[in-house]
Amino acid sequence: MNSEAKNNLLPNFQRVDAGKVRRTLLVVAAYLAVFLTLDWLSRTFQVFPGVVAWYPPDGLSFAFLLTFGAAFAPVVALGSLASSLFIYHFPASPAALIAWAITIPTVYLLAAWALHRGAHLGVECRRRSNLPPHFNGGLARRSGYW
Repeated sequence: MNSEAKNNLLPNFQRVDAGKVRRTLLVVAAYLAVFLTLDWLSRTFQVFPGVVAWYPPDGLSFAFLLTFGAAFAPVVALGSLASSLFIYHFPASPAALIAWAITIPTVYLLAAWALHRGAHLGVECRRRSNLPPHFNGGLARRSGYW
């Protein structure tokens, strides 16, 4: 069998961009580190067991999904699950914790989709120079000036 015939028998894998994989892993690691750190720090604002008065990890998760999209929803679910298990030590069943971990990114994805669609918050917000005018315009519209 010649080499061309052998090559046709092998699966045709696309070339993986190692730089893109490294960037993605760095983004995931940075998100999880910041999320879990904020989650741990927010326990100081705990008013009842499992209830905090100030919880920035949710804002981080929403901004993360708004920026990076649905492909990163499992990362948000993983962060939520890790928080429930290792930081808050919730006594719920594993099925309930997993259901909660799936619910959070699902709700945030629906909100991000609504913002992308209704408020036209999309590619133009990925450029830093376009953020202040866009959000200032949104504030002006909400306050009744427009």
